[in-house]
Amino acid sequence: MIFDIDVNFWSIYKDLKIVPEFKAILDSDKSKDKNKASTIMWALFMLYHPESNYANAPMKDKMMLIKKDFLKDENFDFEQYKEAIDYIKKLLTPKEVQLLNDWLSKLEQRTEFIASIKYDVDTAEMLDSLLKSTEPIWKGYEATKKRLQDSGAGITKGGAEESISEKGLI
Repeated sequence: MIFDIDVNFWSIYKDLKIVPEFKAILDSDKSKDKNKASTIMWALFMLYHPESNYANAPMKDKMMLIKKDFLKDENFDFEQYKEAIDYIKKLLTPKEVQLLNDWLSKLEQRTEFIASIKYDVDTAEMLDSLLKSTEPIWKGYEATKKRLQDSGAGITKGGAEESISEKGLI
């Protein structure tokens, strides 16, 4: 990604105008040149893109730096752009990694569900069955994760994702 914040975001990334989550930001800017929408998009991509100069900074520090020094608005609310942020994250995450993350999310929900059930005479058999089946499910997840790591599908050891330039996408 080209991070030329002095150039209007929309003049570089014209194709992103059609993404509904980004189009909403663009359409909310009633000015002719769409500079406010451009600045917001640069801020969002600086915050989340792995090739941003701020990629390795703690999120809280990045947010404050971007709010104060780039946007010049310490009250800027990134949460207001949650849909766009979620789409940026999807855009930057390979499909295989998205599916693996979805699987992990379901495993975490399953763990919470099991933890929420009191172990007693009425639930013992069901809980024992769930607990017994937990290990094979986790092994399947871990084996799939390792295969993706070994294949170079965008997962690195430690769970970090390769940047899109490391994957050769840009």
